[in-house]
Amino acid sequence: MDAVQQLLSGLQKIPTAIAGGPVDLSNLVLGVLSGKGLSGLSEKPVGGSAWLNEKFGIQGEGLISDAVEMVGSSINPAGLAKSLAILVPAIVTKDANTILKAQRALKKGADPAEVFANTGIYKNPASKDLMSVISDANSRLRTENLSITQSQIPTDGPTAMLSLAWDAKPKLSDLLDHPELFGRVPDLDNIEVRNMFGGFRSAEYNDSEKLIRMGATNTPKEFQSILLHETQHGVQDLFDLPYGGNTGMFYANKPAFDEAASTILGLRNDLYKHVREGTISAKDAVPRGESLNDWIDLLDGARTSASRGYLSLAGEAEARLVQEMFETSADPIFAKMFPPNMMEAELGRFGIAPDKLLNPAGPLPKVDQDPVIQAIIRHIAESKATK
Repeated sequence: MDAVQQLLSGLQKIPTAIAGGPVDLSNLVLGVLSGKGLSGLSEKPVGGSAWLNEKFGIQGEGLISDAVEMVGSSINPAGLAKSLAILVPAIVTKDANTILKAQRALKKGADPAEVFANTGIYKNPASKDLMSVISDANSRLRTENLSITQSQIPTDGPTAMLSLAWDAKPKLSDLLDHPELFGRVPDLDNIEVRNMFGGFRSAEYNDSEKLIRMGATNTPKEFQSILLHETQHGVQDLFDLPYGGNTGMFYANKPAFDEAASTILGLRNDLYKHVREGTISAKDAVPRGESLNDWIDLLDGARTSASRGYLSLAGEAEARLVQEMFETSADPIFAKMFPPNMMEAELGRFGIAPDKLLNPAGPLPKVDQDPVIQAIIRHIAESKATK
C-alpha cells in the first residue's frame, strides 16, 4: 500500500483543473468501432461492440482504446453515396483543356458541384488540389490469390476467414483486378501486399516501404473494401497529397503517456483490492478513488481528442470516403456525385467541419501537452525512478 499512497499523495498535489472529456465523441467513435449502423456487418460481429468491449476492456470506464485507429481506418458509415471511385489528381484522367476550363470556372466563382458535373473535376477540401475520380465499378478482388481458413474466434456471424497466406508477397494488381486504375497509375503496381498477422478487419499502408499489410476478413467484399481504402493511401503517397496516419501522431511522447495511464489504472485496481481485503477502509478509499477516477477521466479525454484528430486527418477522411462509396454502391453510375458534399456528410457524423481537416505535413496538436497531464507524467516517471 505504500506505493499507492505515495503516488496518490503526489497526484493530489497537481492542480485539478480537469478538462471535461468529450463523451459524445467517445460514444460515436465506439459506435464506429462496434460497427453499429453500418451496412454489410452482422448484428454482433467479431470486432463489434460486444467483442471489442471484452477484447479491449471498454465498458464506460478506464482509458479509451487506441483500437479506434485500427478499426476506424477500415469501417465507414453507410448510405451517403451510390458510386464507386478512387480519388486522383485531375491530371491523371483529364486533359489540359478540361483542367483549365474547371480552373477558370472555379476562379470565377462558379458552383463547384456544377463544375464537377460538367468537367469531372473538384477541389480537394484540404490541399486545394484539383481532383477527379476513377470508377471502381469494374474492379474485382482476385480471391483465387487469397486463403480461406476457419476462424478460431467465437462469433455469431460468419466463421470463414479470408486472408493472405502468411508468406505471400503479391503485388497490388495480383489481388485487385482494376485495369483502369493501374492503366492510369501504373506506379501503384509497385506496392506489395503482405499479411498483417493477427489483424482482423484492419490494415495499414507503409509509405517508406510502399507496402500494404492486410488483416483477415469474413467476406471478399470486406477485404476489397479495406484494400481500396489502403490503395487510396497509396495514391496520396504517389502524388504527395494529404495523407493518413494514426493516433500516435497527436502525442508528443505516447510511450510516457501510456505508462502514466497504465500506472494510474493499476493504482485504482490496487486500491479496490485493498478495500476487498480489508487493509484499507471504504471510507478512506473513497477520496482516493475519486482522485484516481478524475485522472483517468482526464487521460480518457486526451485519448478521445487524439482519436478525433485521427478522424480529422484529410487522408483518412478521403480513404474512408473511397471505402464508403464502395460499400454502399448499388450501381456504377457516379457522374452525379460530388465528393466534397459526400465528404462533408461523412465528416458530419463525427462533428468535424471540412475546413477543420488536418494535413499531417503541418503541425498537429499534441494532446499530452496539457500542463496537468504533463505534471502527472512527470510525477509517475519520478516515482518509478526512485524505486
